[in-house]
Amino acid sequence: MNRRNVRTALGLLTTVAAFGAPALSARAAIPAARDVYYYVYSIPEDLTSDIALSVRLSLTAVEVEGSAVGWEITYAEFREPGTTSEDDVVWYAEYPAVDTADGLWWVEHADPSAPVLAEFATPPRLVGTATAVDSQYADLEYDLQGAVAVSETETETKSTKTALTFNIHAADTGETMYTGVAETVSTGEDEPPTMAGSGTEAD
Repeated sequence: MNRRNVRTALGLLTTVAAFGAPALSARAAIPAARDVYYYVYSIPEDLTSDIALSVRLSLTAVEVEGSAVGWEITYAEFREPGTTSEDDVVWYAEYPAVDTADGLWWVEHADPSAPVLAEFATPPRLVGTATAVDSQYADLEYDLQGAVAVSETETETKSTKTALTFNIHAADTGETMYTGVAETVSTGEDEPPTMAGSGTEAD
């Protein structure tokens, strides 16, 4: 995919979390670190279409207050799938700014020691710049935020729908790459799908 000529095709995003086993220690109430993936699809409303962009948030739990867990976002990764002849294009932002009072993403969990994927469906607002891994590409400016969930469940994809507002631009030209207001988001329970054109799942 040519990043410069991306035709914004706003589609569903799917979040997929990689859960680790809780540590057996005095801090057993602190849930394990995990990654949450959001996928933008090339065809809106079609989870079988190619992935245009993936967003991965790496989360570490640092505080527990009752049923709420304060998660620190240690990094955000944005990835455009490559082709058979081109590598994926990847951008990273370490400790991205979180628009909350203490910089943590506070999530209410039915069981704080065992969070479930659907509870991560609506992230707080994240605004900043992600650095391109390959210097031939411009950095990426992002602004994304979870929106109010809609009550619809897709049993075939094991997902619960919610929504996300996002704007992603090229830092050098300001060119809009992806944008959507309250676009549909689904939180999935399956393994991340194969990235379009890459032939392998995203690392």
